Formats: sequence, structure tokens, C-alpha cells
Amino acid sequence: MSSQPSATGRMAESLGINEATHHLLLCADPTKPKCCDKQLTLTAWDYLKKRLKELGLDRPGGNMPQCVLRTKANCLRICSAGPILLVYPEG
Repeated sequence: MSSQPSATGRMAESLGINEATHHLLLCADPTKPKCCDKQLTLTAWDYLKKRLKELGLDRPGGNMPQCVLRTKANCLRICSAGPILLVYPEG
């Protein structure tokens, strides 16, 4: 067995998976919008990406000693007035 990290391990390391302090799941870009307008979710997603980058939280080694992961969740099925953001580990 090689002691070299696998391609998946190297990718996880470059994304800061091991350094992530939070993981944000945003109801965005649903295939079948049930609760809110699809374009509204995409606007929220673009803002989230931009803001994390501005704060240096989008990658390890940024301005902050932490990294925040983000994931589009197709539909969390609980919103009615706009996209929902679920924050882990807080839930």
C-alpha cells in the first residue's frame, strides 16, 4: 500500500475538507422547484459563493484559520418564501 494520498485524498485536501469548521447546505437550483423561485435560489447561491470568497473562508489558508464548505441542496422541502440555508454542525 502506498503512503501517497489518492487523487480523491489530494482533492479533499485542496478543498480544505479536513479543515472545515462549517458546512453550508443551500436550497438552490432545484430540478423541480416546489417552494420558491429557481432564479431566486441561484441568486442566493452566487451571493454565498462571492461572500465566502470575500471573507477568505472558501479555501484553506485564506484570511481566516478556517474553511467553510458549501453545497447546493436540490430541495430541503421546508421553505415557502425563499431558499433555506442549513448550517452544520449547528443544524
